[in-house]
Amino acid sequence: MPEDFVGFTAVFMSLLLPVVAVVGAVIGSVYRSRSEKELRKSIVEHGASPELARLLVAKQKRSGISYGTLRGGAVLLGLGLGALVALLLGLPLDGLAGLVCLGMGTGLGLLGAFAVEVVMEKKRPQEKTDDDEQPLAQE
Repeated sequence: MPEDFVGFTAVFMSLLLPVVAVVGAVIGSVYRSRSEKELRKSIVEHGASPELARLLVAKQKRSGISYGTLRGGAVLLGLGLGALVALLLGLPLDGLAGLVCLGMGTGLGLLGAFAVEVVMEKKRPQEKTDDDEQPLAQE
């Protein structure tokens, strides 16, 4: 009987997880939309134009470069190197010492990814906009 319950629970939870994720995403999106509308309304009520309110609440543009793949690759590379070190030292991967090697490899991989990101950001030319040169006038 307990084995059947464990199987049922596993299937139920695996089916429930995507439903909870989708419902949470929808609720978050609706909440964010409402708060942006209320913020724009408040800004307009305090004397700003609707266009300025829309600009103030608008989402920030991304830099165009995403480092997610670099971080993911660095994590996998770090895990692999940590596992290799653990195996070369004769440590079991399911023991504490093996997990420490895996964790240290992952940390070193993320540190390497951060270093690469910093170097790439320094090499990238800085984009200047008209907003950077002239501050907003106070009324």
